[in-house]
Amino acid sequence: MKGISQSGISKLTKRLLEKKYINQERQLNDRRSYNIVLTSEGKAFLNRVEDFGNEIMNLMEEALTEDEVQSFSLMCKKITSLYAEKL
Repeated sequence: MKGISQSGISKLTKRLLEKKYINQERQLNDRRSYNIVLTSEGKAFLNRVEDFGNEIMNLMEEALTEDEVQSFSLMCKKITSLYAEKL
């Protein structure tokens, strides 16, 4: 995965497993590999995140000018990029 180290992927996978958002299923043809499967809890979490994101976007559109939205978006991308580098 671009921008995330193998150890970062392992940490994220472990956290998602602990929260029961995913399951790991060993591949039959390669015992070293796993398929990652989203659980019903994981799907529900993604739905909540999507709903929350939509609410935030609606609030931003009401409260901010177009220039402010673009500046905010740029800041979010910069922070996300820095965070991904640390994983």
